[in-house]
Amino acid sequence: MRINSVEQKGYANRIMDWKIFVRQDLVVAKASEFFYEFVGENSFRPVSELLLPEDGELLKKAVEADTFQPLELITVLHNLKDSVRNVYLRLEQSEQTENGIPLYQITVSDIHDLENRNLRLEQSILKYRHFMTLEDVYFFEYLIEQDTVLRSINMSTSGP
Repeated sequence: MRINSVEQKGYANRIMDWKIFVRQDLVVAKASEFFYEFVGENSFRPVSELLLPEDGELLKKAVEADTFQPLELITVLHNLKDSVRNVYLRLEQSEQTENGIPLYQITVSDIHDLENRNLRLEQSILKYRHFMTLEDVYFFEYLIEQDTVLRSINMSTSGP
């Protein structure tokens, strides 16, 4: 099985939920460290150049529009060297500024990360759904941070 460069570089183990703040020309003003690590020396380029050409044009049109509307895309983010990621991208106005000039916020999430997180949540639901079917007999204290059942009380033997 071929391992892609994203997995080789260790990006696969990081949840991708990057916040990128851009100027109206879509050049990055500030971003998460992992974004800079991913795009490397291409961080000076407008974000629109790191996407599929038609999606880059949509970003440009969104920030140039007279009345800004948030934009959501499923696209490809490329570091222009050796890695690409399928991403969900959301562009919205930000309260952040740079020298008094408003910035736009781009949130980028890896689609595969989102799918894996969703699958883990579904598996967790199935795992504990069985316990919940015993609700009329048992009550559980579930600690979500540790993913454990702390205690159970059998109501049929504990009395009123």
